Formats: sequence, structure tokens, C-alpha cells
Amino acid sequence: MPIAGEGSHAVSVFDASGNFSSSSYFMSFGFDTIRDTADQVDETARDLAALKASLGPNFATELAGALGVDALTLELGAIQRSIAELRETQTALRAEVGDLGARGQSTALVLALVAGGAAILFAIGAGATALVRRSSRPGNPSGA
Repeated sequence: MPIAGEGSHAVSVFDASGNFSSSSYFMSFGFDTIRDTADQVDETARDLAALKASLGPNFATELAGALGVDALTLELGAIQRSIAELRETQTALRAEVGDLGARGQSTALVLALVAGGAAILFAIGAGATALVRRSSRPGNPSGA
């Protein structure tokens, strides 16, 4: 049974003893689908050929000049040089940070001591504030 195209297809089966059965199924792809796709490709190729003919043989060169591609190329070169300079600066900074990392243990110790001192000062300030509030309440015998 040849399958020629997309769509619904009926199948009938007979055997030697006279049994009969029929069914149908749907194909979403067939030879007509291939033909339609080939027709679309041909139409697109014709459209592209017509477009190419209407734009002319020097279209790419003319478009590049109109868009200022030369100026854009120079600007791109400047951006690339700036990126290279930034990478060199980044490498130099990493080297400096590496030198500081060798002294980083003492720096970390100093930061820990400063943080601990700040915590102690905060605790003293909070305790003093609590004492001042308690002594300034009306009816407090220890207050002025």
C-alpha cells in the first residue's frame, strides 16, 4: 500500500478465510509536504535573486560607507586598546594585593582588635545609657 501524502488514509485487510477488517489513520507528513517545502525554497531563492538584482553589485560597499563602518572600526580599535589597558591595570593591582596578602595576617589581627574594641565601647555606652535612664526616672530614690 503506497503512502502518497499527508492526511487521512483508509486500510482494508482480507484474509483467505474471508475475514475482513478496515481502519484509518492520519499522516502529518507525505510527498505533498516535501513538494510544498521545495516550492517554498524555490520561491525564497527567486525573491533573494530579485532583491540582489535591485540592490546592485556594490550594495555591501555602499552600505558600509553610508553607515560609517570605517569610523566604527576605529572606535572599536580604541575600545579594544582600553580593554587591554584595563587588563594590565588589573594584573598590576592583583600583584599589589598579593604583596598585601603576605602582610594580611597582621592586618586581619589589627581589624579584629579594632572590632573588639568597638564592641567593648558599644557595651560600655549601652550600660551607661541604661544607668542614666534608670536614675532619671521620677520617684527613683537614687535620682537627683
